[in-house]
Amino acid sequence: MSSKKFIEFEHIFPFSVVEIIICDENNNFLLTKRAIEPFKNKWHFPGGLVEKNTSLKKWSKSLLKEKWV
Repeated sequence: MSSKKFIEFEHIFPFSVVEIIICDENNNFLLTKRAIEPFKNKWHFPGGLVEKNTSLKKWSKSLLKEKWV
């Protein structure tokens, strides 16, 4: 997507994303493998698009509960 098209899209559909970095006492990081495109089967920090009118803190907590609790 070109920069111009992305800016047009952003005005129609503003969004935020969050990536959660979890590290243990040995400096090991939690990574997940993407299940969808783009970058399917590549390692990344867990996260994603935040739903409209949801706080980043609330979304992060719900993501953690959904995936790992």
